[in-house]
Amino acid sequence: MYKKISSFFKILIKSKFFFKKPNDSHVIFIGKPIFHYDLFSKKNFKKLIANHHNTIAIWGEYFNLQILFRCLLKFKFSIIDYCQEYINQVNPKVVITLLDNNDIIYKLKLNKIKRIVIQQAYRYGSNILDFKKKKIDKNSVDYLFVFNKSIGNVYRNELNAKINEIGSFLQNEINLNKNSKILYKYLYISSFRKINKDTPNISPHTSFIKFQDQEKKLIKLLYEYLVKKNQKLFILGGNKFTYDEEHNYYESIIKKNKNWKLIKPKKRHYSFPYKCLMKSKNVIGIDSSLLYESLSLKKKTIFFNCRVLDNYLYKNRNFAWPLKMKNDGAFWTNKLNKKEVASILERIDEMSSIKWNKIVNKYNYLYSSDKGNKKFREILNKLI
Repeated sequence: MYKKISSFFKILIKSKFFFKKPNDSHVIFIGKPIFHYDLFSKKNFKKLIANHHNTIAIWGEYFNLQILFRCLLKFKFSIIDYCQEYINQVNPKVVITLLDNNDIIYKLKLNKIKRIVIQQAYRYGSNILDFKKKKIDKNSVDYLFVFNKSIGNVYRNELNAKINEIGSFLQNEINLNKNSKILYKYLYISSFRKINKDTPNISPHTSFIKFQDQEKKLIKLLYEYLVKKNQKLFILGGNKFTYDEEHNYYESIIKKNKNWKLIKPKKRHYSFPYKCLMKSKNVIGIDSSLLYESLSLKKKTIFFNCRVLDNYLYKNRNFAWPLKMKNDGAFWTNKLNKKEVASILERIDEMSSIKWNKIVNKYNYLYSSDKGNKKFREILNKLI
């Protein structure tokens, strides 16, 4: 109990506070991803506009003091308790979260309130929610919107929810220009993560440092190949706010050479990465969600599945998880050497659009799409 109270107050010290009682709302959001207010805005959803009154921030960004005092008076000190009290006071018709691998929404006690979970990013066995360990009730969610059928089947084994395969919710909301001018012949999707010696292992047998070293090896090989071809390596970073750290990371790998560039967004908006995809001829990476989203856009996409370094990672972090695919295929490979990098890049780059589209259509079970999120809107309109 003491540890729970201590961690709770540590979060409070760094937080902002709102004093006004939460407004009435048909919908409550749990979690505030970086793109939250841009996504659930008047431009996209007339009936679903996010603000700090209907959004519960679970990472300590801000708290409502009235709700907080109610929790303290009841000796409730967890973020789940705070969410429960907040929802009890507002009494919405629907609770929505994009944090599909966070257990909060699954643990709430909601009677007539409907719960909607949206898969925010591609999941692997290593980062999907462990339903058994967390003791999640099968009836804890009403609707789930997921990337594809195979991921949907994982959730079907754990939950009795109505599951819809829609692909990327974010991508579905964007009107992309299919005739965008190609600016990046080779676009690499960064897998950079800030780590240190205290970062937990990625698996029981592999450290995160060793895991990240595989990307460093890949970047070197890609860069060496492209220099010989007189081509530039463009890298799409993961976060505007860590640009300098990410730039230093890649600069430590390929030095201050001129034949590469880390693309920096002018402003942070969830549409930026997808617009970069549309301006690319060949999209390259390891296992980022954006690669699967690129595939759904029929862009030439190459997966270097080079970080499956032990049996745990092979079972839980392999290409197209939870499906069991061959080590090498039409646009993916587990190998990491000069010959393989040159072979797969040349083959995909020189492939005709007609042949590429045939291949992508053959593997259409790897992705889904629901332009405009029609299924979500249809269900939401019935609920509110």
